[in-house]
Amino acid sequence: MAKIAISPAASRPALGGHDRNSGFTLFELLIVLAIMAVLASFTGLAVIRAVQGNVLERTAAGLTQDLRRARRDAVQQGVDVQLEVTETGYRIWTDGDAQALMAWPADVEASLAFDEGQGWQRVSSVAIPQQGIPLFLFRLVLTQGDQRQTIQLDPISGEVRHDRND
Repeated sequence: MAKIAISPAASRPALGGHDRNSGFTLFELLIVLAIMAVLASFTGLAVIRAVQGNVLERTAAGLTQDLRRARRDAVQQGVDVQLEVTETGYRIWTDGDAQALMAWPADVEASLAFDEGQGWQRVSSVAIPQQGIPLFLFRLVLTQGDQRQTIQLDPISGEVRHDRND
């Protein structure tokens, strides 16, 4: 039988103070998991915020497009455009040609204001004149959480304008 000699160097830990087979400690694994959880939560919040912003942006863009189309038709026909805003949605019409109520997406709130020179007054409906230069201003603010989009009548051109992310 051969004798195996164990030298004192073989029983010492490898460089760095750890045995080659030791791996990670439970504490080190918990720290890494905690860091990953924090990073995942930030990513999740960013995704939720982006989705909400996209919903609000699409809603405002769709309403702006509807108002522009209705105003164009009103100018061609020589009639005013009516805009009605409710808690659940909006409706646009020109002289009896009413559009069905278009519903707001979940958590979207709308506020319609009107100004004839005496300051902004909150209203539920407004008539947008077919003439080129408006005699008043209107502003429709859509909000969802801390996101905000504004649709208003341009006082110079009379065009419907959509201001993104006020």
